[in-house]
Amino acid sequence: YDTSYYTSSNLPDYYDALMAKVPQVPVDLSNRYNFIKSLHDYLADTVYYPDLSSSDYAMSAHDAYGALVEGVAVCQGYAEAFKLICDYYKIPCVCLTGDAGGPHMWNAVQMDDGKWYLMDVTWDDESHRIYYDFFLIGLNTKDTNFSGDAFNISHIPGHGDGVNQNDAVDAKNTQK
Repeated sequence: YDTSYYTSSNLPDYYDALMAKVPQVPVDLSNRYNFIKSLHDYLADTVYYPDLSSSDYAMSAHDAYGALVEGVAVCQGYAEAFKLICDYYKIPCVCLTGDAGGPHMWNAVQMDDGKWYLMDVTWDDESHRIYYDFFLIGLNTKDTNFSGDAFNISHIPGHGDGVNQNDAVDAKNTQK
């Protein structure tokens, strides 16, 4: 995507605004599960998915700045914001890309048990409520509010920073 809106003269301002926002995101630090849930809910509650045909659609919606500072993001912005905040708190997290009916990005996060779990905050974010169909799940977990497909059917991986999506396990009943 086009990143020409970031120039050598304005990049420090974008960076400073983004990094000032990160510690302001209200997350529950009592344990990793509560942290992940509070971050998931914060992003789903505060980020708006834009109308991609609108002239108001900003290219920054493709990154963490769009999600955290402007409150507008597509899947890439949600996933990068999620990873940035996990990184800030030293929680292992990666962005995964692939096909979910079109190019898509989601996350895998490592929980206290050392295993990787899948997350798709974008798909859990509906304008009228927050879902948990794609919250700390495994490949074979089927969503209950959408297509009913297993994650490995609805999200076909491309690549993801050294984490194999096929190693993800289902945490719905083990992390609470």
